[in-house]
Amino acid sequence: MNKLILIGNLTDAPEDKGGFYTFSVATNKSYKKDGDWKQITQFHNCIMNKRYEINYSKGDLVSVEGEVTYKKTDKGTFTNISVDRIKKLIKSETTESKPDYSETKKDDFDDSVPF
Repeated sequence: MNKLILIGNLTDAPEDKGGFYTFSVATNKSYKKDGDWKQITQFHNCIMNKRYEINYSKGDLVSVEGEVTYKKTDKGTFTNISVDRIKKLIKSETTESKPDYSETKKDDFDDSVPF
């Protein structure tokens, strides 16, 4: 199966090439080496058939679903992402805390319920 999901930022607004869009998505990976945090940014060239209009901008956080494709030319072999779906993700300005259930005690439950 050839399926991938990328979450990253658009490096520029998608370019309308007539029957399809082209765009690039930047993804980041962080790791710790010798006590210091390092970051690797990779760029993924994407092609998507024009089934509907998309209105995204440079820097938008997106989720891209598709498959890896290869194209051989005189200049070499190029890797592209053939996109099936793209979705804009919303960056949260505030971090919502998850409910803390660690304080729940056995005595907090109603024992009169028969199940």
